[in-house]
Amino acid sequence: MPKSMLELAHEFIVAKKKAVTFKDIWAYVQKQTDEKDTLQLGRFYKLLTLDGRFVALGSNKWDLKARYTFKELYDDARGVFREVEGAEEGGEEAEADPFDEDDEADDAEDDDKPKKRKSDDED
Repeated sequence: MPKSMLELAHEFIVAKKKAVTFKDIWAYVQKQTDEKDTLQLGRFYKLLTLDGRFVALGSNKWDLKARYTFKELYDDARGVFREVEGAEEGGEEAEADPFDEDDEADDAEDDDKPKKRKSDDED
């Protein structure tokens, strides 16, 4: 049974043992499947993006998510949010960093918790 394009991509990245460009991945997949249809290129990119085994590292480089710790991926995501926040111009209000761990988030969580009634303390 022939391998899927994603299985071939996984096989290729495992063999390389490092991050590779999408262009290199696609060239390998094309070579293994004799795929020439450019419509498949878009489909393959979408599938690669949605597959949980792969991670886009920026600069069109891809690697296996298993090679990275959660902290490495988490810190990278924080950098993306900081870049977007720094790029905003004018009087538009900046969105809050969803990864920010300040006291305001704790205060908001406390508002959602049920409050004790005085009768509860008297027991």
